[in-house]
Amino acid sequence: MTTMMMNNGSRMKKILFALALATGTAFAQQQEPNIPLEMLVAFIKLDVASEVVSQAENMAAPLKEKSRRKVLAPALEYHDGVVDSIRERLVAVIGDAEGAQEAFGEFVGTYTELASANDMDFLSSISAMIGLEPAPSSYGELRGSVIEKFMPADMEAAGRILSAIQAKVENTLKKIAEKKRKNSLKDSEADAGEFVESRDDGANSLRSFAANAKARREKAIAEAQAGMAQVAQERSVADAEYNAKKQAAAQAEAAGMRSLAEANAAAEAEAAQQRANSWSSRIKAVVSAGIGAGTGAFAGTVGSRAGQSAARAVFK
Repeated sequence: MTTMMMNNGSRMKKILFALALATGTAFAQQQEPNIPLEMLVAFIKLDVASEVVSQAENMAAPLKEKSRRKVLAPALEYHDGVVDSIRERLVAVIGDAEGAQEAFGEFVGTYTELASANDMDFLSSISAMIGLEPAPSSYGELRGSVIEKFMPADMEAAGRILSAIQAKVENTLKKIAEKKRKNSLKDSEADAGEFVESRDDGANSLRSFAANAKARREKAIAEAQAGMAQVAQERSVADAEYNAKKQAAAQAEAAGMRSLAEANAAAEAEAAQQRANSWSSRIKAVVSAGIGAGTGAFAGTVGSRAGQSAARAVFK
């Protein structure tokens, strides 16, 4: 009984979605949730996740296989997480997994077919249905507006993932270059001539040491005769002053190192944020420029093929 009710509800929502596409704004705005918006956001999220993996693969290309897999892991985990969230949301909106897969496939097929034909009537209708006023003048503007209005957190997450991957790749390449440099230096040292020991047998050093020892003994006797107590007191004062200066210098150095570390951490955090913002903007530009499904296994497809591929990618 419950399953039958869910299937009936799913079919009804798909019918409402079809009617919304056919009748336009007035009907669509009565729907809660806004099914055309849910579908379009899901489709763009899928494209963003695929583009993140594509960009990560490009950055990791210079690395060896083991390092490349390690660097790509966060991007793949991010992609899978996005796909899971899309599927869960669509099932919640439509009512069951089978109906959600069918509705999403239908939407993607319709959208890509009409967008590739630059159908301005469909652009106007769907823009009104999802509440974009004034209506975007192009499909690229439509996708960009949806990203800005409904997906800021998603783009920030995509930017952070790619920023971290970029930093990891750069550090890995830097370590590889440093290792090569050190190996090159070792090879150069191996080619150097043999070390020739000094002919000095140490006699001069021994004589110097003996002379210094004798001078120290004579000085100690002289100090004792002049008054050991006074000398000891003066030395104690001098030692205290020296230790105080040394401690102050150490404290200043520690404070300086802390300040430097804090400054470096702040600079690194700022650099990471700048990288993340840059990646967010780049991903938005790439995704907005395409019709959709521009990357991944269904790249370049439109119409029913694109719809089937996108639906499989989410409900695999």
